[in-house]
Amino acid sequence: MVASNSTQFPATRITEVVKQANIYCGTLFFWPSLFRSRYFSSKPSSQSATPILPLNYDYYDYPSDFLTGSVSRLYFNGKSYKKVAFQDFLDYVDNTKEGHPAPDQNKRYFAEHGRQFFVWPGVTVAGTNDGLVWGNVQPPDLTNPTDKTIFSLWDDSGNEAIVKKAVSVLMERLDVGFANEQKTEAIQLLTLIWGKVVTENQKNQRLDHARFAVVDFFGTQSGISNIGNFSNGLDVTP
Repeated sequence: MVASNSTQFPATRITEVVKQANIYCGTLFFWPSLFRSRYFSSKPSSQSATPILPLNYDYYDYPSDFLTGSVSRLYFNGKSYKKVAFQDFLDYVDNTKEGHPAPDQNKRYFAEHGRQFFVWPGVTVAGTNDGLVWGNVQPPDLTNPTDKTIFSLWDDSGNEAIVKKAVSVLMERLDVGFANEQKTEAIQLLTLIWGKVVTENQKNQRLDHARFAVVDFFGTQSGISNIGNFSNGLDVTP
């Protein structure tokens, strides 16, 4: 049934389906091997194609090859900006209620929405390649029989998932039940691999971050409670 002259599964069709399956499996999760950085130039919101005025934050379009929702880190002139939820970002920078403090210019935040990301505080003068953003890209296309996938030197069960996803597409008109089974198994394999990634990240303690966020229930002499502070001994008198 599989041949260059087959009407059911021509070789060109199989090749195209495998390419699509590779992209599907390579974008189901934000795989570490596809994490990339891109430089961009800062500019005030007033210089954007559709300026947001009179608001004080700037916004930028996603790098063209980044997957939507994948931006995780952003820097301007070597200074990092903390990622927050988009609605929290808007609530903070748009806070103009009477009696409320104005947004702190010393704090640095960014948020993403759609294929744009928003930055606080904004800049007053345009720069050149002074911004750096990190996100995920699609896996490389498979163009030659010897090309390797992102799973080839990592976890071959990912390659098995690509095959199963391709089979599910090819068989969906002949046997829907079998096709759905193959797709489900492909997702299960990829989910297991992603679970390993998550577990490994959890094992690696972040620099200057407590492994556990433990509230100091006893407080300090100043009355301020610190997270993870075990230095205050409890004086127990029998």
